[in-house]
Amino acid sequence: MRNAVAIWAGNFNTEEELMSYTEGSSGDGVTGGNFIDEAGIEGLDQDFMERHFAGSGEERRSLVTYLRHEYIEDSAFAEQLPADLEARLAPYNSVVLVYGNDSPYGPVNEMLLDNVVSNNIAASFPMILIARVEYESLGR
Repeated sequence: MRNAVAIWAGNFNTEEELMSYTEGSSGDGVTGGNFIDEAGIEGLDQDFMERHFAGSGEERRSLVTYLRHEYIEDSAFAEQLPADLEARLAPYNSVVLVYGNDSPYGPVNEMLLDNVVSNNIAASFPMILIARVEYESLGR
């Protein structure tokens, strides 16, 4: 099964601000709030999105450790993470992870599998795509 994880980063004043920005419904009823609207990602399933507020260097290191060892048990994911992920995240205090796959039970966030995250990013979008990790796993 094909899998992909998009790793977005940005800066927010508080964890509550990050959560507010990424939760709720957009104008067309899709969950994900302003993140969905401004990222221009249509059809994103928020159930496959994680948000992390990492205000200190130690919290960012812990987040990178989590991604490398705990986020997904399949080592194929960790092997595809950029070696310099911690350095890429250093200027930011907030991370949004969006997961997609082509499960035989129905695809989830399939736009991530085609290396298309968005063609319509709003100028006001406060996040950047740090990495997109694609890997194969056994289908379930």
